[in-house]
Amino acid sequence: MEEKLYELRPNMSKSLMFSLAKIVLIAGLFVGGFFYLRSMGIFEVFLELLKEMNLSISDNFISISFPFAVIFVAFIAVVLNYMSLSKIRYVCYSDHISLYKNIMIFQVNEIQIPYWNIKSIFIDPKQKQNIKIEASGLPKEQVLLQYLDKPQEAVNKINEIIRQFKANYYAEYMNQQKVENTINQY
Repeated sequence: MEEKLYELRPNMSKSLMFSLAKIVLIAGLFVGGFFYLRSMGIFEVFLELLKEMNLSISDNFISISFPFAVIFVAFIAVVLNYMSLSKIRYVCYSDHISLYKNIMIFQVNEIQIPYWNIKSIFIDPKQKQNIKIEASGLPKEQVLLQYLDKPQEAVNKINEIIRQFKANYYAEYMNQQKVENTINQY
């Protein structure tokens, strides 16, 4: 197994708050849409259709249970999102960066970016807590490392690891050339 040179993980509170805001917005839209349909009288048409199918559900039961159902689903979404976010990690090895993304306990995505393929690493100008890696020879031209605590420190550390990798490679290549030249002389 390769040795980890550097490992990054997203800031859980930042990423969870961002996800929570999206989930609350979506849940609010569902509840608001429900009460809007109810005030427009469209909901009564739906109840009449249910009565035609011999299903009687009271208006009060649905008015009370629907918002609670949306809140319950939103809570489950937050828990699942937390479980997924807690498994995300970005690891620098001796010759590549690996990005691991999981859903709950299942690893669904691993991207390996060889250092030779990295064009640039920089902080995302729109979201200062994210780092973008531009790479060639991969399905995606850009890879995003999200919700990091100290992105500038991480960029500097990753660039240092890449510089060290390339320096070691060139030194090894030069040694090999010297050996070949020496052998060719005799």
